[in-house]
Amino acid sequence: MTKESPTSRRVRVLIVDDDEAMRFMCRTVLEDAAGIGMVDISEATGGEEAVAMLRRGPFDLILCDQRMSGMSGIEVLALCRTRYPDMIRIMMTGFGDPSLQHEAREKAAVHGFIEKPMDFDLLERALIEVVVDPYLAGVVEE
Repeated sequence: MTKESPTSRRVRVLIVDDDEAMRFMCRTVLEDAAGIGMVDISEATGGEEAVAMLRRGPFDLILCDQRMSGMSGIEVLALCRTRYPDMIRIMMTGFGDPSLQHEAREKAAVHGFIEKPMDFDLLERALIEVVVDPYLAGVVEE
């Protein structure tokens, strides 16, 4: 029996950031890293919108900004941890505060941090490592 091929199942990604330009750049990097046909990208402008989207079902990966009006990134990612523990959770932040990173690890078990301004080559490598490579590695004959 064969598992789904990369062309039959797209990686579902949710980008949460109140900055439209940042969402666009993340989308572009994701599409370049994974290939446009491999990713299904949704965008939310804040935590409340992200939560509404998450109620419709899980994503494979969430990229979430920390500082937004309303819910913080840690709150959104902690909810993801509870509802969808297998979802890859990456926090984006303009503040490299070690105590913030500690809190995010404790409350949301984040898989990684990306500091703004972003190194988009680093973002691309991180996305390939945590999403694309494991996904492709799972596409094997049983």
